[in-house]
Amino acid sequence: MKYRLLLYEKLRGFRSWIEARDTRRFTMVVFGLMALGLVVIVMSSPTAEGSWLAVRDWVGTLLLVVLELLFLYSFLKLLSPEAIEDNNLLLVVTILFLSFAGSARLLLLPEFSPYLIPTAALGMLSAVILNLRAGLLLVILGGLNVGLLTGFELSYTVVALVMGLFSLQPMLRLDQRTKFLTATGNVIITGAAAILGAELLLDTPVAESLRLTLWAIPNGILSLVLTVSLLIVFEAAFNLTTPIRLLELANPAHPLLRRLMQVAPGTYNHSILMGNLAEAAAEAIGANALLARVGAYYHDIGKVMRPEYFIENQLHIKNPHDKLNPNISRLAITAHVRDGGELAKQYGLPRPITDIIRQHHGTSVLSYFYQKAKETSVDAVAEESYRYEAEKPHSKEAAIIMLADSVEAAVKAMKSPTPKKLQGLISEVIKQKVDDGQLDQSGLSLGDLNRIREIFETSLWGVLGGRIPYPSENGRHERRVQKAAVGGAGGGFPGGERKVAGASGGGPGREQGAGPGGVSAADGPGGGPIAEEVEPNKVRLRAVPSSSRYESPSRYSGEGTDVVRRKHGEAAFPGRAGEPGDALGPDLDGGSGLLSVGDGAARDEQAPGGIPEIQVDVSNKTAVRIRERAVKQLVRAVLNAEGAEGEVAVAFIEKNSMATLNRRFRNVAEPTDVLAFPELSLEDQNEWPEVDGEAQNRLGDVVICPGVAAMYAAEEGTPLGEELRRLVVHGTLHLLGYDHEVDQGQMRSREVQLLASVPPASLIATE
Repeated sequence: MKYRLLLYEKLRGFRSWIEARDTRRFTMVVFGLMALGLVVIVMSSPTAEGSWLAVRDWVGTLLLVVLELLFLYSFLKLLSPEAIEDNNLLLVVTILFLSFAGSARLLLLPEFSPYLIPTAALGMLSAVILNLRAGLLLVILGGLNVGLLTGFELSYTVVALVMGLFSLQPMLRLDQRTKFLTATGNVIITGAAAILGAELLLDTPVAESLRLTLWAIPNGILSLVLTVSLLIVFEAAFNLTTPIRLLELANPAHPLLRRLMQVAPGTYNHSILMGNLAEAAAEAIGANALLARVGAYYHDIGKVMRPEYFIENQLHIKNPHDKLNPNISRLAITAHVRDGGELAKQYGLPRPITDIIRQHHGTSVLSYFYQKAKETSVDAVAEESYRYEAEKPHSKEAAIIMLADSVEAAVKAMKSPTPKKLQGLISEVIKQKVDDGQLDQSGLSLGDLNRIREIFETSLWGVLGGRIPYPSENGRHERRVQKAAVGGAGGGFPGGERKVAGASGGGPGREQGAGPGGVSAADGPGGGPIAEEVEPNKVRLRAVPSSSRYESPSRYSGEGTDVVRRKHGEAAFPGRAGEPGDALGPDLDGGSGLLSVGDGAARDEQAPGGIPEIQVDVSNKTAVRIRERAVKQLVRAVLNAEGAEGEVAVAFIEKNSMATLNRRFRNVAEPTDVLAFPELSLEDQNEWPEVDGEAQNRLGDVVICPGVAAMYAAEEGTPLGEELRRLVVHGTLHLLGYDHEVDQGQMRSREVQLLASVPPASLIATE
């Protein structure tokens, strides 16, 4: 390990030394060395024996080599300008070119054949390291060098060109290493055909021609071995940004991405969304889409040093900026660019990724803290003092990520989004960046910006738009407990306090209890649910009109829905004690009620003088021995964690009863494992509903079917008690307004957190 670190430091020092050289002088020196090396290699070939003292042979070879290198310089500057401007890349091209010529010279020994010269390796390496056009250029020049080395034998030159050219086709979009195997197959097949054709034209006997075609097989294998092995060496030695390297960096298991996911999950989710936006925009304008996506993954990597200072990571904590001076907040925010550059250097990220990290904010103004400083300062505040002190984007990819970052943040803060509002907001953000001069050095044209805007509109509306429920085979609701990162790019409220939402928004077809004209749970500041806190520890929901006692069954034909909402002024569940109810099944007949206190229900005692802050009723109509005290403790833990209070009823019923509920309220024939009946309707405003003139602070009812839960527990290999425990938490969160279908993973994340924080007590007495 010690020697590896030492070697890494030496290589990094060598790269730094190369990069520090003057580009023009370095280019002249490199091409001079390349000319000298090619002349020596050509003059040492078997076809040049006895001519070392022949001046005209030296002059002739030198002239051809100089013309070849002039051709290389001119077209390399046109087809791959970064290879001329980057000293490291130019050195790589030089090593490739001379190494190919040297290996070709060795393969001209009598034991081998010129048909074994691996022109394909030169082409594939050039295409991967530079681009396809540069690979095509080097293949052509490599074929000409084969002609020089073999005494202008046309057959060898033609075969070398054919093999090299056909090896490039799979390199057009290198998104996996298996493309190298495809290229090897192309080399073997086309090489064999080219050798056979050339030899037949030279009047070689058919048997001998067929024997010579076998050289195509070792040629293809040698090209594959050289390409893969040298690619690894060049990537490590020169820190190259190849498609294969980018794919490795995009792996979530990369140490830096894993650290981001663990330390700053909100930033991680934001970066993933950014990657999708940037990749789509880069493809639309012909930029490097893979580089844009991976660059977006790492652009905010510096936030791992101080994650709590960024709003997307403040889901359950107070905002530290509330107590900080705006100037201190500015320093904390802008530091993530510098920290990101240092981390990129520490983890050996390629230079283009590091440039994106350092340039993705340019010299933009921190408008929020600038305005805050103007409001709180008695002296004049200069705008320049609240700008990022970084470089403006120097590439199309960095500019795309800057735009995607700004647009995504603005859209997250937008309330009640519509296509027209989204389009106007995106256009305004792009205009601000153009007017501020942030894109002056990026190379983006007005046409590029227009296409980027169109891609952003389509992609972001796909994120913000609604969904329709999709049926499943057995009516089972979506499995919710997943390992998910917490929050999104805009998640959390100032101060970090949790707000509880009402029904999720939308019209017909929206999932999870979507009422007409509803408000999406993702519409709050920073992507949180909409609600307000009217007094300490007392959560109230905002209202939107609802039109039926329970929404009509046709509205809930989708089987993913497990929330049933009621009309304002009506009790939540028809089988509650003291209500007439309907004959819904053997467990639900009207008089006794599903949750009748006198019929198997365990009810908390009321506190003197009124309803207790938290009251949990448990009713078990099944043969499963439910630990009612554990259920009550679990519900209390959830309510306490969410800062809510009120009455919750939890009922455990048989399959036929659950099927009856599903038929009535969801138009689904099969039973499901859980249903939630929130008591607070969307019209209750800040008042609890009244029954017989007395205010009731019921949160609602959770109905669980252990029979269905047992089937799912068996499928996943988990104990039934643990599955029931999860369903209790899941249903209780629904009563508090969480909605996993529209909150972008917030409910799932909160569910995982609560299950991890509450002691793992089984809800079944026998477990």
